[in-house]
Amino acid sequence: MNNQFNDFRNVVNNPKQAVLNALGNNNTPMVQNLLKMAKNNDYKGIETFARNYLKEQGRDFDTEMQQLQDFLNSFK
Repeated sequence: MNNQFNDFRNVVNNPKQAVLNALGNNNTPMVQNLLKMAKNNDYKGIETFARNYLKEQGRDFDTEMQQLQDFLNSFK
């Protein structure tokens, strides 16, 4: 349990590195493109990708982002 808490704390404290670590072993072109954008600090490109991906899933980016922010703020 403690290890899971440490993993979660790492996500909250350094989300960029947590995502890079989680996706690093995935060799699909889509994930590799996301990793390249992350390494280059291309936040606009990542946001565009996320908006398009969520739209394809029938979900709204702004709603999902607000829910994530609310969730993360609940730990402060």
